[in-house]
Formats: sequence, C-alpha cells, structure tokens
Amino acid sequence: MSFLSRWKTALKTAEGKFFVFLISGFLVFSLFVLAGAFLIDPHEDFGTGLVEPLVLTNRSEKLEMITSLDEKPEILIFGSSRTFTMDPAQIFELTGKRAFNASVSYGRSEDHDAIIHYLAEQQIAHPETLIIGFSAGAFNNDPIETQLLNNKYLKQYLAEPPTPLRKRAPRTLKDKLNAQYIADMFRAVFFHASGFPTDRVSFLPNGMQDTQDSPYDEAKIDDNYYRALALFENVSEPQWERLEAFRSLARYSIDNNFQVKVVLLPMPSITRARLIEDTDLIAIEERLITFFTDEMPDNISFYNFSEVQSFGGSEEGFNDPTHPNIANTRLITEAIFY
Repeated sequence: MSFLSRWKTALKTAEGKFFVFLISGFLVFSLFVLAGAFLIDPHEDFGTGLVEPLVLTNRSEKLEMITSLDEKPEILIFGSSRTFTMDPAQIFELTGKRAFNASVSYGRSEDHDAIIHYLAEQQIAHPETLIIGFSAGAFNNDPIETQLLNNKYLKQYLAEPPTPLRKRAPRTLKDKLNAQYIADMFRAVFFHASGFPTDRVSFLPNGMQDTQDSPYDEAKIDDNYYRALALFENVSEPQWERLEAFRSLARYSIDNNFQVKVVLLPMPSITRARLIEDTDLIAIEERLITFFTDEMPDNISFYNFSEVQSFGGSEEGFNDPTHPNIANTRLITEAIFY
C-alpha cells in the first residue's frame, strides 16, 4: 500500500478525523487572528484600524487641530512627548505672538521636517519661529514611526518613499504578532465599545497636553530608568539620516524665512549620571552640539539645557526619567525667550 493510500485510510479513523479537525481549527483561528490584527490594528501599524488604536495618534490629531484654528499661529512648537507641556499661552505672554504646540509622540527630525513642509505648502501655517525640543535619544537608530509612514499627508515629504504597506505588513506581523498583541486587539475593541480610560492623553485647543504635574517620585524615576536606557541601545553616534532630515528642515527654514530655536532638553541628574556610565551619551551630545552650533545656518539658535542648572530648573521637576514637568518646562520656555 502506498503512503498516500495509508494516509487516506488513517484520516478515516476517529483519530484521523480529530487531527483534521484540530488542524482546520488552527488554520481558521490563525486566519482570524491575522485578519483581526490587520483590521483592528491596535498599535496603528498599518493605518487600517476599524477602531481607535491603543496608542496615541496625535500626528493626525495635531494636523486636524491646527487646520481648524481661526488664526494661524506665528510660533510652532515641535518635539516629542517631552514638549507636550510647553504652553502656547505662556509664549503669548512672553512674546505677544500666537503659538501652537504641534509636538507628536516620538517626534523626530523626519517628523518635524515633514510637518513644516506640509503646513507651509498647504498654506495651513507659515510661522515666524519654530521651537524644537529634543533629547539626544531622538537621534537614535529606531525605525521611522509607523504613524508617519501611514499618514497620507506627511509621508510624501520623507526623504525616501516608505515601503508599500503590502510589503511592510507581513514583516510587521511576523515581528509583532504575539500573545500581548492579540490581547491588545481585544482591549482596543473593548475600549471602543465601553470608552477609553479617563487618564488617556488629551490636548487643549492650543495643542498643549491637558494635564497637571504629579508629585515628584524618585522611585518612579529609578524604576523607569530602562525606558531612558532603551533610547541609546546600540547607539554610539547620532543617526546620519536623522541629521540629514534636520538639514532638510534647516534649508526649508532659510527658503521660507523663519527662525528656529533648538533646545536640548534635560533629564534628572540621577538618570543622566547613569546614562553617562552605561551609554555613549556624552559622545552623542557632543556631536549634536557641534552639529547645531557649527553646521547650522545663522537663523537657527541652539540652547543646551541638558543639565537642570543650565536653565535654573529643579531636580524635582520631572515626571519620569525623560519628561520634564510643567514647572521645569515653563522655566525652559522663559530661558528661550530671555
């Protein structure tokens, strides 16, 4: 009897039928999970989500907010979540000029370059001044944020066209699909039906995060040190592509006649000391300082506030190892304009 004949005979037994049922169930479940991951898209990896993702989607949100403003801002704030609490109202008090906080989660040079190109070319905003806050970790080797790759307005301004979704999606699913991802799919559906937690990040009409300072907690800073450390994993110098993205922004600032104030943001001294010991932080910062002070045009000003005392800040003015709180951010803002 041939192998094929024996196989057909085996499948007719009770054990064989159970095996077929088991394999069929596994295949159906796998297809369900793959389709759900792509359509629910809990981490905004594909831009296909049928429900609101668990992650912040503030690139799209901030573009919608600034487009709806009655008066165009004269000053724009760019950066990551570290500048979410920079207050346009304070800037108006200091300068008499309207401002908008256009910072986005994990904002990096390619985000800033794409956003200013889009806003200016679409005549949504043509600011006199950009304020760009960053940490040395913003020039690391992390891939471009998928929310930028998926944004139909911004992705056209990237130096290299993003890989088509049909090619990117299988690799993303291969890298990210695990038990936690599947759990996040169900969480996204649950929150869509029942509402998101009230502590979800939200923004005021001027783009500033709607939040209040929490009490200083040194244990929280110590416990979350790994988040700061991750920004410098396998990094010995600023990524060349991100420096090039900033050069593109610098050229655009000259062509469109606006000023740029670049701010190297602080972190708690205890975090900074550990990073100096564990990473190449000093070498990375020195390269960035040279880049911004020696290689940029005259319309770009650089403020090195990497250490708390450089702007008269407080060691207790941090929410975690990487985020200055509102009080320290207000001092940084004052130092920029005075």
